[in-house]
Formats: sequence, structure tokens, C-alpha cells
Amino acid sequence: MENRFDRYDWPTLVNLLADFRSAAEQHEKLAACRQRRPEVREENAAEARVYRRMEREVEGALAKVPKFYECGICGYFHAATWDGDCREDSARQVVESLANIFGRDYWEEVEMPLGDFEARSQRFSPEMEG
Repeated sequence: MENRFDRYDWPTLVNLLADFRSAAEQHEKLAACRQRRPEVREENAAEARVYRRMEREVEGALAKVPKFYECGICGYFHAATWDGDCREDSARQVVESLANIFGRDYWEEVEMPLGDFEARSQRFSPEMEG
């Protein structure tokens, strides 16, 4: 099933997530107030549930955003799930190519996994590059 938020770019998703969280919190606070009219309390609780559901959908869309890290060995970007030889040209990306492929703001830079750096440093030392 397609997530209705999949079509939005990453910065928009981040802003939507903040807006939905804020709206959900506000409605939860209103629902928690001791009011004389139970229907108003239930209405706010229902609104809070809607915003929480949309918040989860946005989080799901954000999870699908392609993630890349800058390699400390070769200086290029690799997909966050990639584990291979830095010397493979097909695995190397530069910011400009990522922007052309995914759009300027529709990919996320993440930290390079430290374990990968240590392993690759040992496997692909400068003497081995060719």
C-alpha cells in the first residue's frame, strides 16, 4: 500500500512531522483537560489519534529516503547499506550525481558506520589501491 507522504521531499517531510507532532500534543492536552462537555474531550482525543497516525505515516516515508555516507577511505558517497570495495567505480557517488538522481533535497547524509571504516581501512589500505 502506497504511503500518501511518499511523494514529498525530505525537508517537507521533516516539517510535516514536526507539525503533526505539535498538533497531536496540543489535542492530547485539550483532551486531558477536565471539561464539562465529554463530547469536546472525545473530539480532541479523536483529532490527536488522527495526527498520531499521520505522524507514523510521515515517519514511514522518511524511513524510505535514500541514505548515503561519505566514505573516510575513498572520499566518495556510498549507500548506507553498501558494503563493498571502495575501488569499484559503480559504488562511488558524488553530491552532484546524488542530487541528479534523487533531487537536491531527497536524500539524507548519515554518519559512516565506524565498524565499516575500521574493516575497510584494514582490507583496503593505501598500498593495496591500484
